[in-house]
Amino acid sequence: MKRYFGIIIFSIIIATSLLSCEKDTSADSYTPPQSLPLANGSLQDNMGNCSNITIHGSFLSGVALTSANYITATVNFTGTGTYRIYTNSINGCWFSTNDAVTTSTGTQTIILKGYGTPILADTASFNLTFLNTNCSFSLITVPGPHISSETDYFPMTIGSYITYNADTIANRYTADTLRFSFNGSTQTINGITYKLAISNKHDTSYYRKDGLGHYYEYAKKLASVIPPVEYMLLDDTKSVGQSWQTDTLFTKYNLLGTITNIKVVLKCTIIAKNVVFNFITPSLDSTIQVQEELLVYDYQGNDFSFALLPTEVYYTKKVGMVEFDAPTYNTYLRIKDWYIQ
Repeated sequence: MKRYFGIIIFSIIIATSLLSCEKDTSADSYTPPQSLPLANGSLQDNMGNCSNITIHGSFLSGVALTSANYITATVNFTGTGTYRIYTNSINGCWFSTNDAVTTSTGTQTIILKGYGTPILADTASFNLTFLNTNCSFSLITVPGPHISSETDYFPMTIGSYITYNADTIANRYTADTLRFSFNGSTQTINGITYKLAISNKHDTSYYRKDGLGHYYEYAKKLASVIPPVEYMLLDDTKSVGQSWQTDTLFTKYNLLGTITNIKVVLKCTIIAKNVVFNFITPSLDSTIQVQEELLVYDYQGNDFSFALLPTEVYYTKKVGMVEFDAPTYNTYLRIKDWYIQ
């Protein structure tokens, strides 16, 4: 990406889709014990309306269902005996009463135990069956727990992504969506290999890290007047108040309406460490705030840095960049969702 004058990004979209499984849901194979008749009844009332179906428990992809995962349904029994109420199998799980007995008629609330393991985080439509009556209900499966192997402030693993609200300063929080992902692509520049972060807007950014707390980007600064250069976007070993900066870069730029030879330095300072990033739910802890300043001088030593407001960048451990606030460039990014592989 163009990092909007000083920033990072990652990830890859992992798309989900509804997946069906096999499970014998035929009532024809069910033979009641010879000592008891087969119960009669319906999932519907006299008006043909389906019964109340309530879902209990949390359903997580990749997590096997337990006794806490079940549904309840209202059944109108017109005859006593054994019965089986069941669903089809969707997304790796299903619900059933197995062998059950009712000794009374009338309306009853029945418990159907959940079986299997949900495969995908998705919404599935189940069909509940009792004799020749059917009712449908929807079940939402959410992503299961995921523990990333990444433990630093700039994950770059294949399959990771971060989505941002991207907008101008004046219209923040009403932003367009910008997603960056790592798909495993790399590029070697000047003998150094970078991992590529690619956005849904077709921007490409180049990043690397040394495993010692130093994170680098190969990028352009100050619009397009400076050739691409590598700079350290974060040093997580620094204490609050400590800084680092690039070497002096020499170029030309339009200063106050005049093309001028200038010298530019990008200075980064740790403003805060181990703080909580509160602008998302749930809040993210272990966050570092970095201030980026472009220091601009002409060859006579005149300081033009006053024209450029500092950029504030926030990095959260195990997540990455969570906010980028650059008033000089009228750019604002704030994390919306993420997945770190």
